[in-house]
Amino acid sequence: MKLLSSLHNPKSSKYGIYYTVVLASISTVLVLENFNLFHLSVMQHMSTYFEGFVALFMLSRHDIGKAFVVNLARMNPIQKL
Repeated sequence: MKLLSSLHNPKSSKYGIYYTVVLASISTVLVLENFNLFHLSVMQHMSTYFEGFVALFMLSRHDIGKAFVVNLARMNPIQKL
């Protein structure tokens, strides 16, 4: 179980890298599927979106996700002048 412990500990460096790679690969699959390069069944499509949401949630627990949210808040075009 020590091998998988870095996937549950948001303080480890491998945690952010793993979920970033998972999210990038899921995004690539969905973009290629939208270009009709291959077809996913309904169940595969639902599981792919579920995996993407889980990867986003897990990244939000890590420092990468927190920095991303802070940067999004700074880029808000509807700020009070």
